[in-house]
Formats: sequence, structure tokens, C-alpha cells
Amino acid sequence: STDAGLNIPAEVEGLPVREIGKKAFSSQENLTGQLILPDSVTAIGSWAFYECDGLTGQLILPADVTAISAHAFQNCTGLTGQLILPAGVTSIGTQAFSGCEGLTGPLILPDGMTSVPYGAFQNCTGLTGDLTIPDGVTDIGEYAFAGCTGLTGTLTIPASVTSIADNAFEDCAFTKIIDPSGLVDVPVDANEADKSLSATAAGFAGGEVSVSVTVDGAGKIRQLVIDASTQTEHIGTRVMEEPDFAEQFIGQSGPFVIGENIDALSGATISSMAVVEAVNKALGFTKIIDPSGLVDVQPSATVDWPSLSEDGYCEFIALQKMDVYRDEACSTRGTCSPARSYDAYIARNDVCRITKITQSCVEVQYPTSSGYYAGYVRLSDVFSVSAPTEVVTSAGKTSTYKSAGGNTWGSIEKGTRVFAVGTSGNYTAVIYEAASGDRAYRLAYVPTSQYEETVAGR
Repeated sequence: STDAGLNIPAEVEGLPVREIGKKAFSSQENLTGQLILPDSVTAIGSWAFYECDGLTGQLILPADVTAISAHAFQNCTGLTGQLILPAGVTSIGTQAFSGCEGLTGPLILPDGMTSVPYGAFQNCTGLTGDLTIPDGVTDIGEYAFAGCTGLTGTLTIPASVTSIADNAFEDCAFTKIIDPSGLVDVPVDANEADKSLSATAAGFAGGEVSVSVTVDGAGKIRQLVIDASTQTEHIGTRVMEEPDFAEQFIGQSGPFVIGENIDALSGATISSMAVVEAVNKALGFTKIIDPSGLVDVQPSATVDWPSLSEDGYCEFIALQKMDVYRDEACSTRGTCSPARSYDAYIARNDVCRITKITQSCVEVQYPTSSGYYAGYVRLSDVFSVSAPTEVVTSAGKTSTYKSAGGNTWGSIEKGTRVFAVGTSGNYTAVIYEAASGDRAYRLAYVPTSQYEETVAGR
């Protein structure tokens, strides 16, 4: 290594250098300048240059390289220029180039590849133009090209592909897709998708009043079904029997207030107010506005975390390295697998899944070269607050970002439920309902001014 970069010799003690070994230069922050690999190299081991973000300039791979292992160049953010993969490459490992946002231009994949694994080119935001998957590739892994927002041309999938994992092309912006396999999942515009919501509130004598609300992509109510069967017959039950009452909500997005945009039924004021409260709850409005002064309920002092499960997780990008634990108390470090004794951790920029949030810890699924493993991290490692500060239904559409000041990561659609979960500089951290995919929510960041104006509508 010199001030001019890292120049790896062609021979060491008279023997040719054929392979860059596992973790050879991993996380070496002192390495700066251009990386020069000798022509003798045929393979690059896993984690070889992981997070060597001081390396700069174009990455020139020797012509005889055939294998680039998992995480080999992950988060080498200083590498720039077009990535030219040698024609003989047949294997690219998990997240091999993930986070190499400085790589630019079109990406040409070698013909000898048979698969594109998990996160291989994830968040390579500088890649542009068309993307052609070589004939002979049979499977494309999860997040393989996710976050490659510069890919805006034509995506061509060969007939040889038999499997495309979830979110393989998430946030790509292809304008044309050629896919004889029929496997590419192109999300429907969220503005055209209806969403069903429900909630309950206490009516007369404490009887439960429930509502089922259908909203369109713009957050406006298309249908309202009221169940007030617990209320006094022919008095309180009129809120579900008289169509004109429910009709007041149709085409509106809330919040709703008795005496302002909703008229209570005469003689059924309490039941009417219960419907309004339930509808507002369903739409995510937690503040009670009551000029009548009749509501005998106080807004909750805290907002609960969204309900998560393995099948409906919250996706997030780790902004720092996090220790992983075996227990909810976060007292015993976890291991990467029963066969490996070293402590597990989540690397910066790893895409993880939250499956449960408690008062002190977060249950997560985190990526490894062997797939997702489960464990626990401290609540404070992920969030700056102990509970959401508010939950709102977004008043408009706005872009979200992977970190405060980072790259874009999707958008919040109008009518989406949004939890405010802290701040970072001039950004508000939010958990919001995803428009499509297996996940239920996503953790991202929005400029605070945009959050207040477009999301909260204040």
C-alpha cells in the first residue's frame, strides 16, 4: 500500500498471486487511493475489500478472474466509473458489490453466470441504462438489484430464468420490461389500490361500535360499513340504518369532527360520536377535536408501535454496526451459527427486518451468507425514542430516504399510515405502510419540513 493506492504484487516470494484471500483487507480504513490487482488473480475471496471506502477510482478486474465471492467489495463507496466484469466470471457472491454507489454507467453481466444472488448489486445507485440478464441465468436473488434507481431503460429477462425472489428489482425505474418468464413482479401504482381499515370505539353505555373503512390510493373513503348493533334499538342503531349518515364520510379523507364536517344524528349523538372516533382511529388520527365537549375520552399519552410479525415485518437499513443478542434482555451475545463461535453482528448498510418491538429491544432478522438469521438488538441501536411520538394518515405523497441526507428509498403515498419515531438532524424518522411486497412497513427518513407539511398536513 502506498499514498497512491493499494498495489498488490503479481508474486510473493516467487509464487504467483492467484487469489485475494478471505477478509484480506476487510474494513481497512487506512487504505486510500486506487486498487491495482495483478493479472495473475483469478478469484477474490469473501469480505476481501469489505468497507474499504477509502479506495477510489475505477475498479479494474483482471481478465482471468472467474469468481468474486460474497461481500468482496461491499460498501466500497469510493470506487467510481464503469464496472467491467471479465467475460470469464461465472460466480458473483452475496452482496459482492452492494453499496458501491460510485460505480456508474451500464452494467454488463458475463454470459457464464447462472445466478444473481441476494443483494449482489444492491444500492448501486450510479448504474444506469438498460439491464440484460444473460441467457443461462436461472435464478435472481432477493434484493439483487434493489435500490439501483439509475436503471431506467429496458429490463430483459431470458426464458432460462425460473425464479425471481421478492424485491429483486425494488426501486428500479425500468421503462420497459421484456420478460418471457412472466416472473417479474411489477407493483401496481399505490394510487390505484384500495386499502381496508377497521377500528372500534365506545358508544352509548360503553357498547362497542365498529367500522370497516375502504380508502383509495389518495386516502379518501370509498366505503364505510358501521356495526352499531350494541346501541339502543332504533335510536343509536340509526347510525348504521340511515344511509345519509354514512354518506357524509364518502369521498373525504378526514380527520372528522362532529359539528364541523360531520352532522350527528338527532337523539343519537353519542353513537354518532363513536362512529367518528372509530373512523378517525382507522385512518390513523389520534387527536380528538370535540367542540361539543361531550367526549369523555383522553388521547393516549403514548402511541403503540405497529404490530409486526414474521409475515409482516418492518424493513430497515442498518446505519451502524449493531451487536446481536440471543435474548430479549440483550445480555447474551448471539453467534453466527451453531458451527461458528464468533459473535454475530449486523453490518452497516445491511437490509434487515424488524419482527417485534418491545420497551427495550428489537427482534430482527438479519442477512448472512447463509440466509436470514434471527436475534435481538437494543432498541436504542435502531430508534432514538422509546415509543412513536404520533401516528398520522399522510396528507400527501412524499419521497423517503435511507438515512438523514441519504439516497431515496421509495415514497409515502397519500392516505398511508405513518408513525413518527424520532429525529436525526433536519429529518424525521418514520415507519410507514409499504405499498406492496411481503413487508408491512418500512423505516425511513423524511425532511422534517416535508413531514410537517406533506405528511402531517400541518
